[in-house]
Amino acid sequence: MLIKSRELNLIIIKVAKSHFGNSIFNRRSLMDAAERAIRAKGFWEIEDDFVSESAGVKSKGLAKIDWGISKLKEQGKLLNISRDEWKVA
Repeated sequence: MLIKSRELNLIIIKVAKSHFGNSIFNRRSLMDAAERAIRAKGFWEIEDDFVSESAGVKSKGLAKIDWGISKLKEQGKLLNISRDEWKVA
């Protein structure tokens, strides 16, 4: 990915706010929406499509987005309401 973690997290939050607002959403919906935004901005690299070694089957790019969501949860910017229910803080 052609951006650093900080920029990735800013995109994830921006996408979460614009796509879901105050609504509850599932993690994969945010991951997919963030991927589309990152691709549209030209930050996605060919290597981001390779299969990741992280838990579950996903690309390396989606694994980075998934990790970013976890970091945003730790920072209190995303709330994990219940199993696979998320909300912007």
